[in-house]
Amino acid sequence: MEYSTPQDLISLLRKPVLRVRTGLLLVTLDYLGKERDLAARFGVEAIDINKLWLQIIPQGSNYSGLDPQSLKELLSGISGLSYKYRCLMIYNFDLVFSCLKYNDRNHVWNYIFNSMPNRRNSLLILIQDAATDLIPTDNEFVNLNREKRIAKL
Repeated sequence: MEYSTPQDLISLLRKPVLRVRTGLLLVTLDYLGKERDLAARFGVEAIDINKLWLQIIPQGSNYSGLDPQSLKELLSGISGLSYKYRCLMIYNFDLVFSCLKYNDRNHVWNYIFNSMPNRRNSLLILIQDAATDLIPTDNEFVNLNREKRIAKL
């Protein structure tokens, strides 16, 4: 399958062409741990969603309390804040996302790619390409790729 380049995807996300300016960046294991460097290289803001989530949950909690609604609210909040760069690379998403049930994941993907219109910042979700159980379903994936909203490194 042929994907967009990260540069082309980021360029698309920065333009007011898309109603919902979200994209997916698939990376190999080689890039994990180097997300901040990648963000600097592409001129986007690096956001560690796992760190943000851990700051939100009450101290001393025995469980994270993560559910689809709380993840959607977190992403919605991030996309509305003021950042230097208007494109936010959300990394460690797989750590948070893997806590959700399989059916809930599809619900969240649908929200991310279809229900976040006209946000202040575009979102570039970074996820490991080998995490096939975490990426959108086949039909959604094909549609996103056709819309040039998926890139791969």
